[in-house]
Amino acid sequence: MSIDAEVEVLIVGAGPHGLSVALHLVEADPSVRDRLAVVDPDGWLGRWDRQFAQLDIAHLRSPAVHHPGPDASAFARWCADTGVGLERPYGIPDTDAFRAHCAHLVVEAGLEEAVTPTSVHRLGVTGETATALLTDGTTILARHVVLAVNPARRRRPSWVFDVLPVPMPALDHAGDVDLWEVTLDAEHVVVVGGGLTAGHLAVGAARRGAHVTLLARRPLRSSMFDTDPGWLGPRQLNGFTATADPRARLAACRAARDGGSMPPWMLHRLRALSADGSLEMRAPARICGAQRAGTGLDLVLGDETVLHADRVWLATGTESDVGAHRLTAPLLQSHPIPVCDGFPVLDDTLRWPGTPVHLTGRPAMLTLGPAAGNL
Repeated sequence: MSIDAEVEVLIVGAGPHGLSVALHLVEADPSVRDRLAVVDPDGWLGRWDRQFAQLDIAHLRSPAVHHPGPDASAFARWCADTGVGLERPYGIPDTDAFRAHCAHLVVEAGLEEAVTPTSVHRLGVTGETATALLTDGTTILARHVVLAVNPARRRRPSWVFDVLPVPMPALDHAGDVDLWEVTLDAEHVVVVGGGLTAGHLAVGAARRGAHVTLLARRPLRSSMFDTDPGWLGPRQLNGFTATADPRARLAACRAARDGGSMPPWMLHRLRALSADGSLEMRAPARICGAQRAGTGLDLVLGDETVLHADRVWLATGTESDVGAHRLTAPLLQSHPIPVCDGFPVLDDTLRWPGTPVHLTGRPAMLTLGPAAGNL
């Protein structure tokens, strides 16, 4: 095999987590900049930009102290220096400010040219090195690999499989919805889910002329953040890290996140739309079945009523599954490790035991705690 490049660290994924890893490494040792490779077809935060734009997300949920850079206060200082306002009381930035600050961090760290715009086709491990075959045909040999990706599969309710295949666009997962590409005048859009993504979809559809019904399996829950801030420090994490059983850790993470929630400002927007008649909120509500109805769907609810929808958008999230990703599934075959309901059991350095491969973000939740997937 011809090796086109040898590096100290290969980062797969240039989203917020991949950028965070790169910035921390360069901060710790500036010389690593010349021994670092990043692979992502969309460049720094390209996919993140696209996803936020598709859902018309104007503000982050996380405060300004949560950003990819090593200095927690750097974003707030940058906002003050550039005249960018932060929403009170928590200092919530808007999406454009976050993106601009990340671009500033990239330039400041000299990482503008660090990303190769391609993908890793195959990842192999031999001893203490890893070999990455890229889709552009080149091969990289790395002493360390950081997978800043999210090995997950979309969560789809069981009733969905009763109506497949359905005429498009009658049924879409939230990840496929682009609010700027749809024409919704007078259509009935049903959004399924009780988290912030469901809120963004419902608000976006209503603003585009649709009548919207929001269906959630339980009453909508108000929470400023995904997890209690105590999970970012020793108050909650000390007990978590003292727990050796990965299943107990997973249970603690799920209890801490407690399914979907919405910050108060999103609930305020939904109630305003409900008051003007463009949105109906049914929570709790349960979908028991569905059937095709022309170009749309008829949803059978738990109270036996039938709700006709021109479009159904599933804001039902994803489930972690390292056994289903093109890079982690072969790794699981060649270097088997314990997996707890889709989450790998990593060591304290986030390393896949027996390999030079590390994971970050949500896949590292059993090590980092319930906030692992957040900024």
